[in-house]
Amino acid sequence: MKPRWRADDLKEFARRVAQSFVREWPARFTATASKSRRKGKIYIDYLRNSANATSIAAFSTRARVGAPVAVPITWEELASTSERHDYTIENVPTRLSTLRSDPWKDISAVRQTVRRPRKQI
Repeated sequence: MKPRWRADDLKEFARRVAQSFVREWPARFTATASKSRRKGKIYIDYLRNSANATSIAAFSTRARVGAPVAVPITWEELASTSERHDYTIENVPTRLSTLRSDPWKDISAVRQTVRRPRKQI
């Protein structure tokens, strides 16, 4: 992805998108980082949209008890995924072997950009 907009502009745009989800579905989404206030909700982390923010890559092992792995899941899998630590270094190979196709097979063909961030959402 080619940089086209300032990080601060994109972060503000992402914050507004997150807040629009929270306003529309307050029982389902939150944009609050506090773990105690987001229990049972989907956390939309707009803070990752900063120039110096870090994020974990897909299939990276996290530094936690049980060695959980950051695994991208499908929308269909979301309903049956109960915990964020469902996948570990012990069971990820089995999960990968059950996939019908390579989830990354077309990644090199992806070309995208971000359009001008809208002021209001």
